[in-house]
Amino acid sequence: MKLNKRIASILRISACVTGVVCVTGVTGCVSPVYEQAAVKPGTSYTAGVGIHSYSFSAYDAYIYAVGVRGDGSLHRGFNSWLEGSARAGIGGGIEVYDHRLIPFLDAGLGLKLAPPLRYVHPAIRIDGGFLNYTPTLSSSLLLGIEGRNQTEVVTLGVRSYLLPMWHKGTGLSYPYTDAFAGFHLPKGRTLFVGVNVGILVNEIEMMKLVQDYDPNPIFTVGFGWEFGPQNQGGHSEEN
Repeated sequence: MKLNKRIASILRISACVTGVVCVTGVTGCVSPVYEQAAVKPGTSYTAGVGIHSYSFSAYDAYIYAVGVRGDGSLHRGFNSWLEGSARAGIGGGIEVYDHRLIPFLDAGLGLKLAPPLRYVHPAIRIDGGFLNYTPTLSSSLLLGIEGRNQTEVVTLGVRSYLLPMWHKGTGLSYPYTDAFAGFHLPKGRTLFVGVNVGILVNEIEMMKLVQDYDPNPIFTVGFGWEFGPQNQGGHSEEN
């Protein structure tokens, strides 16, 4: 028999005590990254749509929803090293236990630093914003790999969250690391795949402990477009 919402919530709280990674009280989603790691001077934009899952705790209930999201972002490269950005994602999903529609909002500001190298493009990015009602602060390490006639063919990344999140029942807890990849196609198109690694490990462990456990992974799969200097071929080494 499938576990109902309240039993699943109790199991996730109990995981804190038994040593399994605790996800209750953590507001979670994987924000898509449709742009490249490399920085170019000028203004560029991205827009994308995707399927995703997200979770958060509201009072004594654990909410896990699967749905769709639309994202847009504005990027300004001040030079070949430094870029500022603003992003917003909006959507909704169906809560898997009681089938309610749960709205979703993910927005923030970012700053990215990337040395103008050839062939590989490492970068670090800091983002601050909010996810539904919860403030967020994260750092991302990016690595872009250059392709023939493309600045990048793939951008790999990991994102760590720097702010704890508060939940009435479990107190402060930290979200876990996201891992993601953006596969850049011609004409500025990008396929994005990302998953929250810590929550995925937790759900695998819970499946081992509990028969008929419903896993709740946090993931995003999306397709986006980039407009502006970022999707032109070659990488400039000018400052």
